[in-house]
Amino acid sequence: MNKQVKILVVEDEEFLSDIYKEILTDAGYSVETAAEGETAYQMLSQNHYDLVLLDVMLPGMDGKEIIKRLHQEKKISQQGRIVLMTNLVQDALFSEVRKWGVKDHLIKSDFDPGEFLKTVKQFLA
Repeated sequence: MNKQVKILVVEDEEFLSDIYKEILTDAGYSVETAAEGETAYQMLSQNHYDLVLLDVMLPGMDGKEIIKRLHQEKKISQQGRIVLMTNLVQDALFSEVRKWGVKDHLIKSDFDPGEFLKTVKQFLA
């Protein structure tokens, strides 16, 4: 069997973070979580993840700033796919982070747990 897929979930709402972690862990993924931007940034600077699910609105450093800093430090390519998560459709934001290497985003309110897992599997494919 291949190495276990490693996912970082960056979500400040504890309820959502716990749900995402449970769904992904039950599906066999290795999951780490961060609830605020600085912690997430440190984890991303020091570790490799196959998939990063990154909330936009975070305490401290927001998702956009994390991506910008990783890009400036040439560390964004060290990560697998980074997916921006938000409840707001923010086309200008999505355009900006695409320049820095983020290819995907998802609108959190659009997903039930089954669809969430299906979408994560598509991101990893």
